[in-house]
Amino acid sequence: ANNVRPDDGVIALYSARGSEMDLSILAIQLGARGFQVVYPIVTGPGQMGFYRVVDGWRRQRSETPARNPLEPVTAEQLDGYEEVRPQDIAVIVTPGIAFDAQCYRLGFGGGFYDRYLQRAPRSVRAYGVGFSVQMTEGVPVKPHDRRLDAVVVP
Repeated sequence: ANNVRPDDGVIALYSARGSEMDLSILAIQLGARGFQVVYPIVTGPGQMGFYRVVDGWRRQRSETPARNPLEPVTAEQLDGYEEVRPQDIAVIVTPGIAFDAQCYRLGFGGGFYDRYLQRAPRSVRAYGVGFSVQMTEGVPVKPHDRRLDAVVVP
């Protein structure tokens, strides 16, 4: 994403959990270059949005108001966070269980990213990030699955 500028829109990262690749250093580097970084928050059954921290006392990191990133939050827990519209996002970086050379991803089964990417404008670039061992011959693809723009592995 070297051709993306801070005024193109925000960068949506994810909060690493379990064995996912930790992107906290990338978030710091993007912030230093003037990018606004946002993170996903599950807001209801099967619903996810990307949010920015608006309260100065909260640290702008991978922290979300829920202990479990897949657990829906309440309106009260969203106090201090502001949702970013899909059309204001330039790049979405997605985790996954597996990726293939055709740039499809296998998620964790909740369908959060699949649904979000379906409603995001085609101008929003989506990148999968993982480890080399997560690359596979092919992942199951459903008609609603959006092909990623690229998959990045070490």
